[in-house]
Amino acid sequence: MQPEAFEQDKYRFEALKDAGAVRIVGRTEFLNEKMTLDWGGSGILMNLRTEGETLTIEYENSYAMFFSIEVDGVETNRERVEGKGFLRIPLKAGEHSVSVIKDTEISIQDKSYSYLNYLRFSGEFLKAPPEKPYYIEIIGDSIASGDGALGVFTPGVNYALNEHSAKASFGYVACSLLNADYSMVTRGGIGLLKARDELQRRMIDIYDYASPYNDRENPYDFSARFPNMVILELGANDGEFTAEEWVPALDEMVKMIRSRNGVIPILWVGKSTRWYEEVQKYIEENNVLDMYAMQYSYGTSGAGSPATAKAGHPNAQEQYEMGTAVAEFIRTHDMLEPRACFLEVVTEEAETK
Repeated sequence: MQPEAFEQDKYRFEALKDAGAVRIVGRTEFLNEKMTLDWGGSGILMNLRTEGETLTIEYENSYAMFFSIEVDGVETNRERVEGKGFLRIPLKAGEHSVSVIKDTEISIQDKSYSYLNYLRFSGEFLKAPPEKPYYIEIIGDSIASGDGALGVFTPGVNYALNEHSAKASFGYVACSLLNADYSMVTRGGIGLLKARDELQRRMIDIYDYASPYNDRENPYDFSARFPNMVILELGANDGEFTAEEWVPALDEMVKMIRSRNGVIPILWVGKSTRWYEEVQKYIEENNVLDMYAMQYSYGTSGAGSPATAKAGHPNAQEQYEMGTAVAEFIRTHDMLEPRACFLEVVTEEAETK
């Protein structure tokens, strides 16, 4: 398998994807011949045969972030990058699986961007790893982003960028345990009503985009692959609001998810007893099909934010325990099994086109 190069040994990621040489994970798009990489957990998976070449990837970012690089299932580097430069991945002779995943969260600065521009490789591309049998979308805040997971809570000390890890987050863990692909639509400090950026955009305002702070002219193509279910972890940052304000926002978010993806199962996860009870009440009073609520009292031993915080975020072990519990809840409720109602919605839409 050898995709078309635009220069000798240089390949655009869209051409690699079209040729089946790269599998893309997470929510991304192609913009001006570049692959966007805004949401945490997004990246690429490849299988390669080499005589000992170095795989080189050009990146271009407006803010600092970390990439997690794995070769044959083992993390070989966790590299901090900013601006424009190259990831260089040395490979020994033979066949290898390679993954490059953005391990930190999206920036909230307006016009911020993150791209993979092209890949340079003189070896042989093999067929990319296949899709997993299930696909789960995770929508959430700093807990779902893995903020502070690699750090230790210290009163009065703000977390650092290198202490964030999408791959340590409970959603990533749950998907791994369930043999599911994922996309992470997550950002610290955000909520159903709480906005974090300078333009006061809530999750509802940015959900429709692969690059919500850079490209709002091109909504994300949800039909590329519909998820089997959604994990919704929002509410921790909405404590200042009343139930009369919060529940309508929850209803708007649920309807938005299902208008894009069909009537798929939704699992709300949170620590707050108040919001857990409101979600349960919302489901029961509105007879919301295939929606579940799970209260989970996660640990707070990881690094915290802001500096005035009295507790931290879950550390990696606490995230793993939460991910294990979420995966078990999903299994117990058969939430990954195909739904007739989902198929009917998609079929009805198809017939009207």
